[in-house]
Amino acid sequence: MPTLTLKQRLRQQELKSRQLPQRRINMPTFWLSHMMAVIECKSAQPVLPPFYPADYLLFERPVDLEGLHPSVRETYGPSFKQLEEFDKV
Repeated sequence: MPTLTLKQRLRQQELKSRQLPQRRINMPTFWLSHMMAVIECKSAQPVLPPFYPADYLLFERPVDLEGLHPSVRETYGPSFKQLEEFDKV
């Protein structure tokens, strides 16, 4: 290994001090924050009431008219009302 002169050593130190520190991702912290973001998104979704498999095969999930877009509600509203009246009979 060659011996460095004082001038060369000072030059190396100067170059090292000019270099930007390398950015490292702290993986445990990164994955924890990612997992927490997924949990927060999942918890923000509405929880639907339980629906029995036999009912799902026969009727599927009931349609919430208030959750539909106003133009869709306006277009299919009379049909939904007719079907509800038919179910009552």
